[in-house]
Parts: sequence; structure tokens; C-alpha cells
Amino acid sequence: MKTDKRVRASLLAKLTAAQRDLIARTLKTIRLAGSEDRLAGSLSHGQKQWLEIGMLLMQEPELILLDEPVAGMTDARRPARQS
Repeated sequence: MKTDKRVRASLLAKLTAAQRDLIARTLKTIRLAGSEDRLAGSLSHGQKQWLEIGMLLMQEPELILLDEPVAGMTDARRPARQS
């Protein structure tokens, strides 16, 4: 999601329906759906790792190289490849 990251724009931003849908899909992908109202500090270590991955996914990168964010995760817990 490419948006204006300046302070004023961030404080006054209103989410569109498309942005809300993208956030919901990303939360589902990283297995944090239902945790939208939790503070990041209250998440477990593993959930914080997923949150970091989700924050990267929201920037719509062409490529993500993961090292430490998936350390200790089983193949079943790692994010599925996007096509």
C-alpha cells in the first residue's frame, strides 16, 4: 500500500474500503486476524515476527529476503509464497 508517509498525512489519513480489505487479507495471511485491536507489545514473540512480515507485505514489495524473521519457524508456519 503506497501512501504518503509524512506526519501530517499520517495523522489525518482515512482508510478506503480497498485499504481496509488489504489490511484484513494481510492479517489473515499472517495469522493475526482477530488481533487488530491488540497493542504490538502484547503479542508473543512469534506474533511480533509475523507482524513484521505483515508490515513488509503491506508495502507491496517485489521481493522479500527473510533470514531472522523466520528463524525457528517450521515450514508449516512460514508464509506461503505469493504468485
